[in-house]
Amino acid sequence: MNQPELTISLLGGLNIAQNGTAVTGFASRKADALLVYLACNPRPHPRETIATLFWPDNDQSRALANLSVILTSLRKQLEKYLIADRHTVAFNTDADYQLDVIAFEQAIDQAQARQQDGKLTRTVAAQLQTAVSHYKGDFLAGFNLRGVPEFEAWVLLEQERLRQMMLDALSNLITFHQQRGQFSAGIQHGQRLLALDPLQEETHRQLMLLFALDNQRPAALAQYEQCTAILADELGVEPDEETTALFEQIKNDKVTAIANRLGHGDKVTSSGLVTVSPSHRRSQNAVTLSQKHNLPAPTTTFIGRENELAQIEKWLAEPDGRLLTIIGPGGMGKTRLAQEAARGQVGAFADGVWYVSLVPLVDDWELVTAVAETIGLTFAGNIDPARQLISYLAGKEMFLILDNFEHLVSDKSLSLLAELVQQVAELKLLVTSRERLNLQAERLLELVGLPFPVIGKPLSVNRKPNTDDRILITDYPAVQLFKNRARRLRADFSVGGQETAVIELCQLVAGLPLALELAATWCRTLTVAEIVREIEDGIDFLATNMRDLPERHRSVRAVFAYSWEQLTSAEKDVFSRLSVCRGGFSREQAQEIGGASLPILGSLIDKSFIRLDASEKDQPARYRRHPLLIQFAAEQLAHQPEKLAESRHRLAHYMAGALDSRATQFYGPERRSVMAFMTAEHENIRSAWQWAIKNDVALLEKMVTSYQYYLIGAGLFSEGYEQLQKALAALSRPEDALLRALIQTHLCTFARVVGETETGRELVLSSLAILDRLPATAKSEAVEALALKIYGGLLFSDDSNFPEAEKVHKQALVLFRQQQNRVAEGEVLFILSGIEYYTGQYGKAIELAEQSQAVQQQVGNQIGQMLAQQVLGLVYTAQGDYTRAIALFHSCIALAEAANYRVDLPWHHADLGYAYLTSGQFELARQTLELSLRYSLEQGDPQAISIAYSILGFAHLHNGRIPEAATHGHQGIRYSHDDQMYHPLPKAFALCLLGAAALGQAQDREAFEKLAEAVEIFREINHQEYLGWSLAQQLMATCALKRWRRAKALVAETAELVQQLDAVMPRLLTLMALAAWCCQQNQPEAGLALWARAEQADLVKQSHWFQSIARRFILPGAELLEPEQQVQAQAQGRTLDFEQVMELVPR
Repeated sequence: MNQPELTISLLGGLNIAQNGTAVTGFASRKADALLVYLACNPRPHPRETIATLFWPDNDQSRALANLSVILTSLRKQLEKYLIADRHTVAFNTDADYQLDVIAFEQAIDQAQARQQDGKLTRTVAAQLQTAVSHYKGDFLAGFNLRGVPEFEAWVLLEQERLRQMMLDALSNLITFHQQRGQFSAGIQHGQRLLALDPLQEETHRQLMLLFALDNQRPAALAQYEQCTAILADELGVEPDEETTALFEQIKNDKVTAIANRLGHGDKVTSSGLVTVSPSHRRSQNAVTLSQKHNLPAPTTTFIGRENELAQIEKWLAEPDGRLLTIIGPGGMGKTRLAQEAARGQVGAFADGVWYVSLVPLVDDWELVTAVAETIGLTFAGNIDPARQLISYLAGKEMFLILDNFEHLVSDKSLSLLAELVQQVAELKLLVTSRERLNLQAERLLELVGLPFPVIGKPLSVNRKPNTDDRILITDYPAVQLFKNRARRLRADFSVGGQETAVIELCQLVAGLPLALELAATWCRTLTVAEIVREIEDGIDFLATNMRDLPERHRSVRAVFAYSWEQLTSAEKDVFSRLSVCRGGFSREQAQEIGGASLPILGSLIDKSFIRLDASEKDQPARYRRHPLLIQFAAEQLAHQPEKLAESRHRLAHYMAGALDSRATQFYGPERRSVMAFMTAEHENIRSAWQWAIKNDVALLEKMVTSYQYYLIGAGLFSEGYEQLQKALAALSRPEDALLRALIQTHLCTFARVVGETETGRELVLSSLAILDRLPATAKSEAVEALALKIYGGLLFSDDSNFPEAEKVHKQALVLFRQQQNRVAEGEVLFILSGIEYYTGQYGKAIELAEQSQAVQQQVGNQIGQMLAQQVLGLVYTAQGDYTRAIALFHSCIALAEAANYRVDLPWHHADLGYAYLTSGQFELARQTLELSLRYSLEQGDPQAISIAYSILGFAHLHNGRIPEAATHGHQGIRYSHDDQMYHPLPKAFALCLLGAAALGQAQDREAFEKLAEAVEIFREINHQEYLGWSLAQQLMATCALKRWRRAKALVAETAELVQQLDAVMPRLLTLMALAAWCCQQNQPEAGLALWARAEQADLVKQSHWFQSIARRFILPGAELLEPEQQVQAQAQGRTLDFEQVMELVPR
């Protein structure tokens, strides 16, 4: 329910709020008072009357002028709530507002309207409870307005009127709860009544009795003492004789606590004796009605369904909640849930809670007789039994449970239910059925399986993603039920050691309670893993010979077969055909594959064979079925081979068409939607792909582009490698050559990702060779361009052969431009910009990346724009333009989120964190890098995890937490060694971190070894920026070890490389390394100048690591200089540019 825009609360004080914010600042308290008066008296009021009311001592013109001022003040904030013209003023009741006084009075009025012959029913009590919940205190308590006597008099009258309404409501609630033996609730209302009016002796007496009946004898006696004191102090009188007599009875323990609930019409006298009303005398055929129910005692523990029980409880409390149908497939636990909910209501209904099993009934006319026999009604004469039943129930307050209604659904039986709902005001009907009743008054509670864990997709008990990872599988109700039932047959049964099998079992039966209970009966004979395999072989395994189970519940097949027979032949045909769809289906699929009409889908929903999931963002709603029902339907379809083959053919052709039409939607604004579609249809796509391999390879061409895009985006690389290999094996005919080249090209991508780089190389080179032999066509040239792009990527990423990679990509670029494939053109420009970035050609990198971004913007490719901006951000970070770099990385993150391309989020956060770090914003760096690590761990990408650990380690390093930095470095090394997704860069980056940490701890030999290894890797992959990093750090370690010859060679190599690079971080590290070299070569002036030049950077000034390196290698030498020499050297370093200061270094 939406919150009203304006709320005015007057009960308990004055509070005016608009959209949740207090409204204040009116011209005076008279403005508040005027608003209150108009809201409580919603009619037009003459201005003269209002003016006289609030300004009685002013002449009329002055009073009217004051009124105008007040109205102006109110209009500034609440103009739409006032209606004012030259003559009248009123509150606008058509506006969106809520006044607690009106809500209070309306609830009281509704209670009185429902109360017949003074009878306090549950519905009346619910309305009274609503009313008293609005009463927070006296009307306008604490609000005073001096000099306005008529307004003050009106307030006092309203206070008294509303308080009396509250006292009457509380008194009725006390009586209601006392009648039902709900003593605690009665006590609460009694105490609240006395807080309002402590002189109500009758209420004191009621509280004494309620305490006594609730086995709180000391509290009952204390209540009498309190009553005596209040009456003496306030009125100077003693309690009535009736009150004193009750006190004596309680004191002498003659008021017996009543365990059973009291019924409507039963009375408790002041002596504590119970008088039973004549209405409790029933025929001998009825159950003893002192129990007021006939619910069977449970034979097993009830597990789970807390949410469903709460929903039923909420429905019961609603005055208009008349008919609730618990609907769901057989075996879902509808009966058990209804009985458990009913047990919680025993004593809450004056005329009882009655359970009617409809299983034995054959015809709909038997329904009336079954209900009558249960509630103790004996039919008389020739009057229609249905009319007698309705008349009998008309004055009753009853909760009636009708169990297993589905086979009695007919016009006659439903008409009876409709009449009961319309004519028996205090009857609550709870029905369980596999089919909905389709009555106007019907509310539905759809029952699905108990929550269960899912392998690889941890869920909470509320079916929300579980990010905690600490939840025990025994916290899931499905597991709890299976374990409980298994232990009834085998006391030593344990889930421990069988967790995976138990999860598979729960997932296989989708939490179906009956299936779990039947599976548990086999635990004396089989392991859980064996039970799972048996169920996978067929549902006939899920059966038992337990004699106290109803026949229809002794096997899952019996349950499903019973429901199956309720379907029409058309419904059976549709449902069996749709068994070829896995994981759900859309309405369009149901029509294309199953031949389903909308009425048939609606009927299958009503009969609990399918359910419609709520539509999610970017996707239409999908129909779901229980997995065992799918298995049952598949068995039915298997008996008709021609229909089975036709249905599979329809599925494959439908999915091929769907994927072909979406092949261009993976990189633009439609990406989120298409990825959601592919995820939902994943099982059906895989099934269609495998069908095409065996039956129609031509469909593979329609499917492969979208399929591989999805698998890459979802990180399902192993599946891509496996499925494309299978497809390739089926393409042996000469006419399949072009398709073979296409499949091989895509397969190369998956081969590289799973660590089969050489296989990938052979595949793509084979594709290019095939294409050379084929005649040139538009299709073959499109495949050739794609193959060149894939091969160029291999040369770039895997071989670090940048010249050859550039050459091949430029060939692909020409073809893509000829084909006017702008998306692919932008992708190639991105790769070319990456090559220039790697090799330190930053100007060319920016030019190409900007070209790529422009192209991708024109075609709306969000991912392409993101990648181009990533290269630009990396270049600007290297150059020290941190403001621009940080803005670009934020844009990358936004584009990735918009396109649902989460696979790159760890990298963008790592890049952003590194930019924060190198700009000296350490706290922002830490927060961002921790987010990068979290994302990468969630996705399981070892390279991203390694990089995130390493850069976060550098953040710790510069914050002075060197041990933590080293720990992160070791984690970076650990994750860099993934066999399937190996690239040397993350390892080298982690080695750099470990080397720097070792330097910070004066572990110079270890630092040299780590950094030497990093240098060789960066040299091999030709990453110039990081090579400059590692060389500079290696020079520091070499100087620390006093290996002067090696250091001299490193000085020359590092200086030459870094002077060619326009990269800030390598230059800072080089300045530090050369400063250390100069100081150790007895050139402290040059060393101090180099240090002063480096220290101008925010990173160096704030970094504990840089400062510790300076204290160790530079400042001791500088201290040998005279103060004047130190100042001159530092000034020189600050004024010279990088090239000039480098000339100070001795070579």
